[in-house]
This record gives sequence, C-alpha cells and structure tokens, in this order.
Amino acid sequence: YLFSCGLRAVDVSVFLYLRCCESQAKGTGKPTVEMITQATKKNERVVKESLQQLKEKNLLRNEHTICFEMERDSLRDRYFFLPRQLFSLDLESTEIAIYAYLMYRENRYTYQCWPSYNKIGKELSIKSTNTVRKYVYRLVEKGLIDIEHTIIRRRDGTCRNGNLMYTLLPIENAVDCYQRRQLEELSLA
Repeated sequence: YLFSCGLRAVDVSVFLYLRCCESQAKGTGKPTVEMITQATKKNERVVKESLQQLKEKNLLRNEHTICFEMERDSLRDRYFFLPRQLFSLDLESTEIAIYAYLMYRENRYTYQCWPSYNKIGKELSIKSTNTVRKYVYRLVEKGLIDIEHTIIRRRDGTCRNGNLMYTLLPIENAVDCYQRRQLEELSLA
C-alpha cells in the first residue's frame, strides 16, 4: 500500500523512519520534527509537509503515530523489515525511499529484483529517470546494492538491454563502507 498511494520519496522516507522508531522505542517517546529532519536530510518545512501528507493518506495519526488499518493477514505477504542502521548512514530521503522500494520488491531468497527506472520513479513520484539512475548509483557507491545489466532475447532472436538486476547487500557492508569513508575524511583533515 505504501508504494501505491502516490507518496513522494520524502514522504516514504519519513514514514519509514517513524516506523523504525516505533518498532524500536516502545514507550520511550515519539520522534520530534528535528529528529526526522536529521534522519531524512530534509528541512523542517518539507518534513512538516510530509507529516501532513501522511495524515491525509491515513497513514499517520497525531503525535507521529503510524496507522495500520489493514488486517495482519493482508500485511504478511507485503511486510518487510527495514534495517534501522539505514538512517545512520547519512543517506538522502530519496536514497532511503529507493532502497526501501527495492527491499519491498526483492525476492526474499535471492535478494534480487528487476524493476525499471520508470517503475521506481512512478511508484515514488520521481518524475525523471535520470534522477532515479543518479540515486541508484549512489546506493551502489555506498555499498547497499549491487547492479548487473541484463539482456533480453526476443522471439525473433535479437537481443536488447533489459532492466537492471538489483542485488541487495547485507547492511553491514554499507555500515563498513560508511565507517571507512568517515575514517578517510578524518585522516585527510
């Protein structure tokens, strides 16, 4: 439901951050707008707009509480866990949203999926395929995913490029990559 209700990438990343906070912090208080701003790398106005959008779509109650009005059985096949470390890797909201979409689409045994740039853009309300491409390559650079070009053989025997095959890598790879980058920056300073 989250990827089919016309939310922008920033709205998806705000929702996912709130969901991670809710699952981690039983009774320890709700995240503030400032905390959401830091996690999603968006300014306060954009975060407040996203919170309002989530309320209008009935995904959020007051005080930043997630609404799940669907029955558990209908969620079981579409539910996936988003690693909390994702929000500590200094990712932009669009990177978080694309990563979450790929996790949603992945095969749970092979960790692979094949959505096109157009499909990702459509589901996350990103107008330009070049923007999707830019953020996909950033996810590759940050060690979250690996991509492989595919070839499709048509019935007439001709070959053409297919969609990219995305492989989601263990989050520990991305954490290690992030920590190495941080150490390099410190050693250069």
